Amino acid sequence: MTRALLAGVLAAALAGCVAPVGTVTAPIFGGSETTEHPEVGWIVYDDGFVCSAVLVGSTRAITAAHCVYAFAADPAALGVVFSAGSARPPASVAVAVAELHLAPDYTVDSSRDIAVLELADAPPVGPVPYRTDALGDAELDGRLRLVGFGLTAADDPGDDRARRSAEVVLDEIDTVSVRWFNEDAGLCDGDSGGAVFLDGPGGWELAAVGTEGDPECASRGAGVRTDAFAAFLADPGDAGDDDDVAWPNDDDDDDVPPAQACGTNAALVPLLALPCLGLRRRGPSEP
Repeated sequence: MTRALLAGVLAAALAGCVAPVGTVTAPIFGGSETTEHPEVGWIVYDDGFVCSAVLVGSTRAITAAHCVYAFAADPAALGVVFSAGSARPPASVAVAVAELHLAPDYTVDSSRDIAVLELADAPPVGPVPYRTDALGDAELDGRLRLVGFGLTAADDPGDDRARRSAEVVLDEIDTVSVRWFNEDAGLCDGDSGGAVFLDGPGGWELAAVGTEGDPECASRGAGVRTDAFAAFLADPGDAGDDDDVAWPNDDDDDDVPPAQACGTNAALVPLLALPCLGLRRRGPSEP
């Protein structure tokens, strides 16, 4: 796939619908700029912003699959920017992506919205461990810390791309996701692929990557659980992921990724319309 065609594919994939969280429009709202969590970086393409990402190994990062699926045939077009001590690390320090793995069956089941980026070199920051133990009722009502490089409002035309964090409460857990409902803080465009930390006995631990949010950057959001995909994250090359499946076109030069219709892509539909598989939530009598 040529670089020009890839740019067109990406633009087409991200156009025509309400912009999914994590595309080229807006960061966390109701939060604050931070130099903490340098393991949270941002994905770059041609010096432009794509999404947020989290370093979970010396050369392994994770992000939302909807951010990068258009690059599955050409991961080297991407880089990931990490920097300690700065809330605004520049694109010039990006580390190249060597391999890209989408979660198994992501392209036919968009709830599996998580991907692994294998980096060509180790970035100048350390990784963060992610949760592998299953989430359960004990975690409901726990504190979540959201960290990403989005903007601060849906109608914010700025592009400062600073790392920001905000805190919300874990309201719901389903088989692959965590969700929260908060009118004062949450994810905004650009935060897809960023960190969702859970406050536990040992401190903040990475429990999910941010994947969904209200189109107006208000009231609700969700992330895909790391524990639900622990085997894939530990060994993405052995998971039968669909980055090795040929895209349905006539040759390698013009293959395009599968279409992601607004009605079927979990990143594009209102959060409340998603199926509640094995949903657990706080009871009506609880605060």
